Amino acid sequence: MPNIGDRLEEARKRQGISIREASEATKIRGDLLLSLENNNFDFDLPDVYKRGFLKLYARFLKLDTDKLMIDFDAAMMGRSKVKRSDAREFFGRMDLPERTTPLGSSESTPPFGQHEEPRRANPDSQPSEPMEQQSDTALYWKIGGIFVGVFIIISLLTLLVQSIFSSEPDTTIQESDTVVAADPAIPATPTEVTIIGLGNTSVVVNSLDGNQEFKERIRQASGSIAAGDEISFMREGPIMIVASNIENIAVRINGREFRAEGMTGIGRWYFNAVGPYTP
Repeated sequence: MPNIGDRLEEARKRQGISIREASEATKIRGDLLLSLENNNFDFDLPDVYKRGFLKLYARFLKLDTDKLMIDFDAAMMGRSKVKRSDAREFFGRMDLPERTTPLGSSESTPPFGQHEEPRRANPDSQPSEPMEQQSDTALYWKIGGIFVGVFIIISLLTLLVQSIFSSEPDTTIQESDTVVAADPAIPATPTEVTIIGLGNTSVVVNSLDGNQEFKERIRQASGSIAAGDEISFMREGPIMIVASNIENIAVRINGREFRAEGMTGIGRWYFNAVGPYTP
């Protein structure tokens, strides 16, 4: 059965659409579309963006979006299991060299074993270290080197994870240079929300209260938007708006218009019945 990337690429080519045309229509960068078609979901973005871009691209190609997202969730779960299995195998296996029998010991076979110790010219001198002790010392050095290498790798991975999470875009939203922070626990009331296009961008709207019926209704509010376009819908609980170019949208709610001042590129915006808030 074709994977997700093969289905995307086949649908695009069947309709005679180039990557550039698809990028202009969906407002998603061409390199991200190629990563999706190559079935590569390891690019440096949170999963919510990957899901949003994949849903937009599948809808643009007129594919079964629900079936594709189910396959995507299964693929991501399978990759996490493989990574955990690889980690256990890496730390669980260590090949140690076989014990070396020193030449001249009683355990070695003739002609090297069972012979008299040669006389030393100076009886007061100390005998040299047995080869077995030298082999054990080399083994200890190898084991120590392995543990040092593992410690360095773990440290680098920890720094990498911290840098990834610390580099997420700032989600502070401003209205006339004033931060509006609302309480997300305010009771849900039906409110009309309008997304206003200030430029070309892709928009994904997600419900945060678990209301499946509301999720299905606001799904129609996700898509591409250009300057002068407006998308309106009724919301009844907290929502999150994700845009590939957050500076290209404004949001009107309860007669007040909000803009993401000072933000560019991919961004997330949280709203409740009062207005935007910082989670």
